[in-house]
Amino acid sequence: MGVPSEYKIGKCNVILRARRLVVDSLKVAYNQINFDRLNGYPSGGWSDWPDKPCIFLLSYMRSGSTLLSNLITSSDEICGFGETAIRYSVDNSYELLLDKLSASSAGASLQGASFLFDKILHNHLGFPFYHPRFQNSRYLILLRHPAYALSSMMKMPRYGNVSSASVRLNINQDYLFSRLCALEFAMATYSFDFMVLSYESLVSDSSLVLERVSSFVGLSEVLSQDYVVDVNKMTWGVGDASDKIKEGRILPARTLEGQDLPPVPDRIMRVYDRLMGRI
Repeated sequence: MGVPSEYKIGKCNVILRARRLVVDSLKVAYNQINFDRLNGYPSGGWSDWPDKPCIFLLSYMRSGSTLLSNLITSSDEICGFGETAIRYSVDNSYELLLDKLSASSAGASLQGASFLFDKILHNHLGFPFYHPRFQNSRYLILLRHPAYALSSMMKMPRYGNVSSASVRLNINQDYLFSRLCALEFAMATYSFDFMVLSYESLVSDSSLVLERVSSFVGLSEVLSQDYVVDVNKMTWGVGDASDKIKEGRILPARTLEGQDLPPVPDRIMRVYDRLMGRI
C-alpha cells in the first residue's frame, strides 16, 4: 500500500501539529491521580523483567477508546488502566510503561498478566514500533465516524481562552485529520499486526467484535461485555468520565438525530474511508 499524496512525509514524519493545551491538560490530569513520575523509573528495576507482549489501542479523542480500554483491561490476562501519556519515542519507554502500570491500581496484576496494555491518542506521543521490547505487540486501531467524534470533541472543556466556536472546530478538524493520517501512515509503513475496528460495530455487534479482538490478541477467554469501573480511568484527561461509561457494560450509542453535526472536510473523510476499508 502506498503513502497517500494528501500528506507529505519527510523522514518518517507526517505534518502533525501537537497542541500545547492538550499536553498541559494531560499533565494536570495525571498529577491529580499521582502519576507525576513521567521522566523516571526505578534505576535497574526492570532490567531483568521479561518482555511481555503489549496491546496498543491506537485511536483519537472521543472515539470510544475509554469503553474499549475498560473492556480490555478487565481481563485477568491483561495489565493496564487506560492512557499513560508515555512518549514512545524515548529509549526507555518499555520501562516507563512498567513503571506507570506498577504505580497504578492495575499494578497488582502486573506479575501474573500475560499482556500489557496502553492506548495512544496523540501524535506527539509517537508510536512504539522501533523499540525492540515491543516487537511482539498487537495494535488495535479504533475508528469512530468523524462527524460524531467532532461533535463530542466540541463539548470538551479543553480550550483555555479560546471562545470562538469556529476556531475550536478548526483545532479539532486539524487534530483529527493529522491523527487519521498518522494511523494510515503507520499501517502503510510498518509490518506489524494491526486490527481495525469501529466504535459503531463495537456497540451494535458487541459479541462478534469482542470475539474478533480476543482472537486477534490471543486471549484464552473472550472479552466480556461487562467491565470493572476503575476510578483511575474516570479522570478527565485520562478517559471518558461520563455516567454512561460508569455503567460498567456496553450501552447503545447515543443518537444524534435531529442535532446539528459539525462539518467534516473531505480530506478527513477520504482518510477515514480508506481506514474503514481495512476492516
